[in-house]
Amino acid sequence: MKKIVITIILLAITFSFASCGDNSNNQSSETTLKTSSVSTEKDAAQATVATQTAKTLDGLISYLQGKGLINEEKEQMSADLVGAKTGYKFHTSKGDVELYYYDISNLTSAQKTIINTIKSSGTIDMSGITITITAYKEPFLLICDDCSNESAIKEVFNAY
Repeated sequence: MKKIVITIILLAITFSFASCGDNSNNQSSETTLKTSSVSTEKDAAQATVATQTAKTLDGLISYLQGKGLINEEKEQMSADLVGAKTGYKFHTSKGDVELYYYDISNLTSAQKTIINTIKSSGTIDMSGITITITAYKEPFLLICDDCSNESAIKEVFNAY
């Protein structure tokens, strides 16, 4: 339902811009309308969600849920183990997905060290266990544990 509403809004904006132009550019306006109407509803919805969703952990979660990659049931994680401010784990049929948020503007020296380790080695040490990081895109961290769709999750995560 949200995708339909978003598509309608996008089309209304496109038509309003086209009607505001002068008559000398009618052909250009018609081309723009045809091109924009060729876009699928899914593409329009994805573009709108990506631009309108705030870059928060809840926004990232909603974005991944909208793509059908994680479910709505989340488990609060001890984010301090990875130096993050907050984090959640999602148990899916294709594996476990963990998402963490770092408050970049208020990092301690220990948190900065953890982030530097993540950036340089792609791993993190949690109580003596080395965890491989799937992706880090400031201010978010993604860990996929035995996910059969890891590449799809990583691609969508990086697109956010």
